[in-house]
Amino acid sequence: MKKIIILKLLLLQTLLVFGQKDFPLNTLTWSISSPWQNASKITLNPINEKKTQIIDGNSIIYSKAPNSSIVSAIKLQDLKLKFYILQSKSGNAKLNLGDNLSLIFDMNSNDTFGAILKNNETIIKPLAEAKRKEGLWQKVELVLSLTGLNGIPVIEKVILNDLLIHSNVLLPNLKSTNGSLSFTNLTGLLAFKDFEYIGFEKKQPISISNLTYTLEETYNADRSFESKKQEKVSGKSAALTTDIPNNFNKYILHYKGDLTVEKDAMYGFTLEHQGTGKLLIDGEQVVGSGEYLYRNPISGLKEIKAGKHSFEYIYHPIYWRPVFGIEVSGADFRPYGLNDPKTLPTRQLEGGIFIDNVESKAKTIRSFLNFNETKLTKVISVGTPEKIHYSFDLDNGSLLQVWKGKFADVTQMWHERGEPQLLYPSGLLTVLNDEIPFFELSNEVQPKSDVYTEFVNIGYDLDEGGIPTYTYNWKNANFTQKFSPSNGGLFCEITSNQNLKFGYTIAIGNEITKLSDILYKVDNFYIEINEKAKVYIKEINGKYYLRTNLTGKIAYTLTW
Repeated sequence: MKKIIILKLLLLQTLLVFGQKDFPLNTLTWSISSPWQNASKITLNPINEKKTQIIDGNSIIYSKAPNSSIVSAIKLQDLKLKFYILQSKSGNAKLNLGDNLSLIFDMNSNDTFGAILKNNETIIKPLAEAKRKEGLWQKVELVLSLTGLNGIPVIEKVILNDLLIHSNVLLPNLKSTNGSLSFTNLTGLLAFKDFEYIGFEKKQPISISNLTYTLEETYNADRSFESKKQEKVSGKSAALTTDIPNNFNKYILHYKGDLTVEKDAMYGFTLEHQGTGKLLIDGEQVVGSGEYLYRNPISGLKEIKAGKHSFEYIYHPIYWRPVFGIEVSGADFRPYGLNDPKTLPTRQLEGGIFIDNVESKAKTIRSFLNFNETKLTKVISVGTPEKIHYSFDLDNGSLLQVWKGKFADVTQMWHERGEPQLLYPSGLLTVLNDEIPFFELSNEVQPKSDVYTEFVNIGYDLDEGGIPTYTYNWKNANFTQKFSPSNGGLFCEITSNQNLKFGYTIAIGNEITKLSDILYKVDNFYIEINEKAKVYIKEINGKYYLRTNLTGKIAYTLTW
């Protein structure tokens, strides 16, 4: 029986807090001196760290020396940080947020990696385990306010590898907020790159004025914005609001006005609404979606000159209660809303319906899935008691994504009408690819086969543990694929009844590095070959493919 948890959350496990498009942050500079050094690339071999390869350059800062520190000149107050770190298996390091506050990055501990250390004695553990394996880059995002809430410093958010691990952590009795932002490498290798920040100044450089609106009744909830041929409601408004008297059942609300900008800069705009909406500045759409969205933030960027500009906001609530908001953000101020706060009430249900844990047998869920900006409609997601999960495209026979930890957020499948029918992973995610993995050895750059008449899904069978085996028929040959949890990773078994004609794509990436005869690093995950197989790397149209000949059965393990 599925364990489904429905609750009012203050937290959202897979968070879009930092926007789907983050505006350019400020680059942080560091004073580098021995033992800290620069590099352009670091490739760590987890089997034999003595074979770690380091290439000279300037994009990465690293140290192998124990108890070595590097200091930044940034002033710690209210700010947002974003950076990437890489460590060896023995790595243990701290990001110091002043003299008495740190984030701990200990590769030998799952439950304290990303923990907060207060006054060098009190440890606040993360809400979720979000650590990647040694040698892989880990993304860290943090919002800190030392001016705090009523004078109490607060860590507003820490997001590790896109998982929320701390939220609104108040820090009473913090001995001091003095000191600099610095790293301390305690043991092993520590490297970091792309360290960016925003200092939140108390200002709001964009404002709106001279608002007019037009309200048009529509025939139905269709996203085409078709309106009825009847009188429209129009007028002036002091604020962006849904509070406009009317008798319409379904309607489109169209605002126009002036947008005043204090200085030339890149700005981010985030829309959150129930229905559909779009924002235009000087006649150009900055952000918007024709998809029905139930308060899923969408963001866009625009370089804007100082002065007065025209803007339009068009909103269609479809069949939901009217709710919308427009948030503006930049590189030196805290994000704020341009709308009347009453039009975007505090969310009572975020995420909402979770299948957190899978019990004695694997569970399968059919759903839609947003993948590389495409909605896939024939997807199966499999959750296991071992907390290793994956999504699989039944049309293309492709392993789309893998994750570990909690299973799935199914709010948009089972809440109210469940209109989007979308499933979201709740754990530490690695995104793979959606290409058909099988190919003919005589034609490795072949066009995609038709999934209805050529590459045909025969179906899948479940073993005693609930794990599916998928069967396909293509060019008079049968193929099977099975994916099972194993030692913290996903064990993949592939078979074919034709031994000499076909090959299989194990992984696709922007970069593939051979670490040993059986171990490969693909972008930010590892592939370990478990069976004797002829594995090779092939470049096709700027992407790299890790491939092998299908000789009866092949097996490999994917870890991240």
